[in-house]
Amino acid sequence: MPLQVFSGSAADWLLTNLWSSITCMEGTAAWITNLSASNMDTHQYSFDKMLEPTRQLFIPFSSSNGSTKMTRLPHRSCFLRMTVVLVIAMGLISARIGRAQDLSLLEVKQRMLESQEQIDSISVQYRVHLNGGQFLLRTIAAKAPCFLFHDSSHGGPKNDPALDINRQMTYVLEDRWITYRPLSRTIVSRSLQRSHGVPGSMSEELFFIATAVWPLRSRETPKPLGHAHFLLDIASSEDFTLHDQTEEIAGRSCHLLIHKTGRDHLWIDIARGCCIVRREFYDQDGTSLLSRLQMTQHRKVAAGVWLPFKIHRTDFDTRVTQQFGEQPRVIDILAELDYAHVNTVSDDRFHFLAPPGTLELDPEGGSGEPRQIVAGGIDLLVDQAKWIGQCAKRQKNDDSSRVFWDIAIVLFALVVVVYLRPFAVSVASPTGRGQILQETGNKGETKGNKGVGSL
Repeated sequence: MPLQVFSGSAADWLLTNLWSSITCMEGTAAWITNLSASNMDTHQYSFDKMLEPTRQLFIPFSSSNGSTKMTRLPHRSCFLRMTVVLVIAMGLISARIGRAQDLSLLEVKQRMLESQEQIDSISVQYRVHLNGGQFLLRTIAAKAPCFLFHDSSHGGPKNDPALDINRQMTYVLEDRWITYRPLSRTIVSRSLQRSHGVPGSMSEELFFIATAVWPLRSRETPKPLGHAHFLLDIASSEDFTLHDQTEEIAGRSCHLLIHKTGRDHLWIDIARGCCIVRREFYDQDGTSLLSRLQMTQHRKVAAGVWLPFKIHRTDFDTRVTQQFGEQPRVIDILAELDYAHVNTVSDDRFHFLAPPGTLELDPEGGSGEPRQIVAGGIDLLVDQAKWIGQCAKRQKNDDSSRVFWDIAIVLFALVVVVYLRPFAVSVASPTGRGQILQETGNKGETKGNKGVGSL
């Protein structure tokens, strides 16, 4: 029976029995030790007499005249040891019972709101490991009330993320958003009202979806399933219920919140700033698991604020029906944070300064023709020439390696063909095959037919 469902009286019962058990074990151990040391015949004692130390807390004591008498266990002799054990046991039991502290839904929401109101700005960098040593690198910064910076690129053992041709940096400002591609120095800019949400796929950003942290209080929060998703919204929503018992997730006692549709389950750790430890999304019927987010390695990054440094996302194929176990996984990725900072983001992080030669594509309200917004840009041609040279060098190395292995494979094939050709001919030719059998069976008869077997 889990300790977390014990009441206070049950805990007292546990502590009382623990004390008695420890005392009895101490008495029994001391009794056996002294009995062995006294070299006395154990048959002199009756069975009842042997149980007396554990039943009445007595131990044998050898007097100076060699006789043995029974005396009470001296509490002072084992007081220190028993106190240490008792303190540890009480701490463990208190920790377990503390997990059963019943909080009302209103209290959980209040703590959730308090923890989120402490976050004014946040800056993180994480990478998602892909096949072949490749990785997705993202740097994100958000600051109240409406500012966001998002930098996304790919890298690898031979690829610098800063030189990724598809690298994209997005600035969400007070009344506008700008997408900038550093390698080509091109931008796309659009107006954006302060109360509107963030543009494009940034509303599905993994870090925000997993942690449900949203410092952009003046902007509309994303709703992946059409209902409140972020902790600030959940704190004011009436659509979530609190499960009547806490659950242990990754060694932490968590409170479970469930949306009324049954499609959204989230486990939060109240003791660590109401951080989310696990979240699951289900289909329309609330029966088939669509996606799971697991957050681990939480660290305290500010007073009352804990963030995960590992985010594991798993999406399932619900089209496949299985009687046992989970459905096949269609997405299984692990994001690892390089750093996380809270309430230290400068306003300069959201200041976009277009470099020389920047070209605006599809200007808003114009003819759609590109226009140069900053003069110059000769250095851009130099940078692109360097980038092309690096790419050519990597390609040459890859081609050289590929040619080496191609030649090695061809040489190996030639060796195999030359070495095995006589055996292949012998097996393929009926005459040759008979010659091999003749050589094995009768060496004296193969002398005259020597040439036939070599065909």
